[in-house]
This record gives sequence, structure tokens and C-alpha cells, in this order.
Amino acid sequence: MIKRYGIFCFFLLWLAGLANAPLLRASAALSWNPVTQNTAGGSVAAPVYYYVYRDTFPSFQPGDATFLTATTDTFILDADSRLDDPAKNLFYRVKAVDAWGNESDYAQTTGEAPFVLTGVRIWLGSAYQAEADSMVCALKDLDLLPFLSPYPESPRHAPAFAEPPVDWLLVQLLRPGDLQVAGEKSFLLQSDGTVTELDGKNPVLGIPGAEPGLYHIRIRHRNHLAATTHQALALNADNAVEVDFRADSTLYAAPKSACRLGPEAWGLWPGDLDQDGAIAVTDYVLWRAHAQSDALGYQRADLNFDGRVTTRDYVIWYRNARRTAP
Repeated sequence: MIKRYGIFCFFLLWLAGLANAPLLRASAALSWNPVTQNTAGGSVAAPVYYYVYRDTFPSFQPGDATFLTATTDTFILDADSRLDDPAKNLFYRVKAVDAWGNESDYAQTTGEAPFVLTGVRIWLGSAYQAEADSMVCALKDLDLLPFLSPYPESPRHAPAFAEPPVDWLLVQLLRPGDLQVAGEKSFLLQSDGTVTELDGKNPVLGIPGAEPGLYHIRIRHRNHLAATTHQALALNADNAVEVDFRADSTLYAAPKSACRLGPEAWGLWPGDLDQDGAIAVTDYVLWRAHAQSDALGYQRADLNFDGRVTTRDYVIWYRNARRTAP
């Protein structure tokens, strides 16, 4: 639609719901200032409708799939059942449309929890193919990649895989002072190293629970050593600060935490099966237990992502044994 009046500006306020009220479903109250003028100071053509959109992650894009309601009021009460789920957060965006069809920009995203935005690109050492400069998507090709994230810290569910991902990743934000986790969320890793939302396309990652501020970014994978940024980064809710671990080993907290995969390619070390921060004998014990079953499936000891735990996975572990995270 043609913007005859330019951009409308309005304010969103998040009010507390009823999460602590006994026997009542949690609800979210969303309100904003009414739009009365366009950016040139002229009056808008009444009535003004407010289009409200909602989804479970902060960087969502408004559209038909996320449309909630259109109203002439400046207030809505949302009683979505997902507000009762402690593993999920809801986020909202609003725009104004006048009688002539002139649209405002979307207001800043607001929601149940504070959040910051980032973007991450990284290689997994055992999935990377230097000749193609990409990673294999064998688990998805074999229909072995689960729709539920393997990280209990962030149990997200993807209804489908629009793009063939390599695997799930966990992105964590660590406070600079004590390196404690301030926020974390599961995402999908694509073959080019881009970490995306569950649609497989959106590279803007919203991490709820963290206020804007300085954080180290840590990347965890279920059978690789974790990687953490050397410097704390200033993250906010307006712009995604991008971190590309693939081509710069100086981003890593210590040189030995970066696995060299090629002249200008870096990634995570494969082999930390028990996720204790080291590639050691305990990981071999776990590999041996899985190898004896000869089962086809999504298994932590499957380091080469072919769906089985074999001596090929042992060779990967052996080459990297006794490497420890900094």
C-alpha cells in the first residue's frame, strides 16, 4: 500500500499477566499510544486499525502465519495457552493502518521476557567438507534428525524442516564477570554454517531472558567441544551483532578451542561425546557402548553423521583425544 502519510510512531507497553493466579490461565495485556498524526504533523484518516502479530521468538516476521488480530482499540488481552508454558515466550509486533490504507512501520518487538539479538556462523569439524566449503546434511537426508531439540535447556520443536539442516545447536550468553549463563536457546545449523531460526532461513537469533548488555557468546553442540568468544560483545534488542567463527580463530576464547579445517576455515573440535569440556577416555567408553548396538539413529557417538556408530567415528575421536576446552 502507498504510504501517503509516511511512518506512524507508537509505543508498546508490556503488562504483567496472571501467571501466579491459582486456577487461571496466564494472560498478556498489550497496550500502545493511539496514532493521531502522521510524520508531517497532519491528521490521519479515521478509523485507524492496529494489526497485531504474535510468535514464539523475538525476530519473527509479521505475516499471515503470525497475524493475531486487527482492532481499533489500543489494548488487547491475549490468553494464548502457550503463556502457561515455561519453556516458551510470546512476542508481539504492531502496526497502524488508516482508512486510506496508509501503513506505519512496525513498532519495536515486545514480549514476556527481555531479549537480545545476535547472528552466528560456525562449522562443525566432523561435518565440514573442505572441497565444497559446506557441511553434510546426512541426518536430515536419512530422516534421522529429530524435530525436537536435543538440549533440555531449550526444548524447542520444529514442526518441519523447510531447509535441510545439519543439526541442532545451543547458543548461550555468558555474563563477563562470572561466565554464568544469562540466556540460551536452541537453533538450527545450516550447511553453509549459518545458525537460523526454525524456519531455516531467518539468521537473526533472539535470545530471551537476557537484558541488553555485554555477553560472551558460547556455541554448544552435542558431540563437539564448545566454543566461546574471546571478547564480551555489546548485544541489544534492536540490531543483531553477528559473530562468524568460521574464518577467524582470534574470535575464540583460546587458540586451542578453534579446530583448523582448512587454510581459512575454523570450527568446533569433534569428539566431546559426554559434554564435559574435554575429548578423553570417557568419550571412548561412550562410543564403545553405542558401537556395540549397531543401531541406526540419531546418536551422540555418531561423529560423522551417517546414522551409525562405527570405527569411522572412533578414528575421529582418536585423532582429537585429550584435547581440552580452555
